[in-house]
Amino acid sequence: MFAKNRTKIGALTISLVLILSLAGCIGSSTDEAQIGQIAENIEEAIEEKDEDLFMESISYNYSDTEGGTYDNYINDLPEE
Repeated sequence: MFAKNRTKIGALTISLVLILSLAGCIGSSTDEAQIGQIAENIEEAIEEKDEDLFMESISYNYSDTEGGTYDNYINDLPEE
């Protein structure tokens, strides 16, 4: 009887470890999926010459050498 319980506990422990490991792997791929989606949005925006769609994929911290920022574009402000 003790051997049966020990086997069940061992199988349950291994199953639990496998499930938790797989859950961790699934969560780590979300960053890659988000980056892939951003890349697809940017590609589509370039093909359609859609500035709004393009800017939706740009970081709020964006700035360029000519003084352009995300806020300047979104709020239609002049470049600094």
